[in-house]
Amino acid sequence: MALGRSPFVLASALATSSCASTVVEEARGDGGSGEGTATANASGGASDAGASGAGGSGGSEVGTGEGGAAPPPADVAGVVDALCPEVADESMVCIGFINGRHISAIGLDTGAACLLRTIDTGPREVSIAVVGTDVLFCDLDAVVRAPLMGGEVEHVVADCGGVFNFEGGIALALWNTGTDVLFHDSWSDLVMGNSTGRTQLPILAKAYASFGETIWVTESIALDLYGFDPPDVDAVEVISLGEDPGSPQGLAVVDDSTIVFGHPFGIYVIDRASGQRLRDVDVFGDESVFDGPVFGPPTGLSCYRSP
Repeated sequence: MALGRSPFVLASALATSSCASTVVEEARGDGGSGEGTATANASGGASDAGASGAGGSGGSEVGTGEGGAAPPPADVAGVVDALCPEVADESMVCIGFINGRHISAIGLDTGAACLLRTIDTGPREVSIAVVGTDVLFCDLDAVVRAPLMGGEVEHVVADCGGVFNFEGGIALALWNTGTDVLFHDSWSDLVMGNSTGRTQLPILAKAYASFGETIWVTESIALDLYGFDPPDVDAVEVISLGEDPGSPQGLAVVDDSTIVFGHPFGIYVIDRASGQRLRDVDVFGDESVFDGPVFGPPTGLSCYRSP
């Protein structure tokens, strides 16, 4: 286990029915301020806070639906449709952080990256969640909520070793144990420390994802992907990655047939049944948008198959 973080860091933020401390970062940027607010509909769990129409730091505004305009997107696919139509047309799309702090949509057919929003700091861990139109990730000693539609970036003090979607809610992997995962129904429940359950995984995981009732993880040296059905500690599936692909940069399970794995040099699209690599995607993007050349894959992956 890595050193440098106190084992009792703000444990009260994780206790059931206790309140977590929140810090709100005022949105700054070229997008200006939006007039209205929009409540995000969660595809992977409820988002209870409205995202303002302001364009955040480097972000883009999406219409609020006032005056007969189109309603705001209800999920991340809608945001990608509005801001990155060329990527939205690809068969599979991933959300991740390019060059640290640029939340982007990446098309897995071509590897093209399109900026959704730029924030001040990006994730410290490689597992992220997408809840409605919000991206959740781990900063140092905090879970961070970054609305893609612009507005405030919220920091909730917590022991955060990874965050991912699970069964319509939010799962929080604890950094200090490396094996424990807390489950929350919504962002508000996570903020308040109201967890609905807890499980312990039998391995020290580096990257987390889920599909259905199965939690997928891999270790820092990612030779295999393991699927667990909590609270059972025996793996229900193990997929070998073959030769060592290096430390994981992200993990996502798109559906019952496809897994996406970020490695130091790109993204593998993997057939779940056979473990075969269907393709190795090289990510690229406009240097003027991403503060220079795009180096390697994004940090964190949350992926979906386009309609």
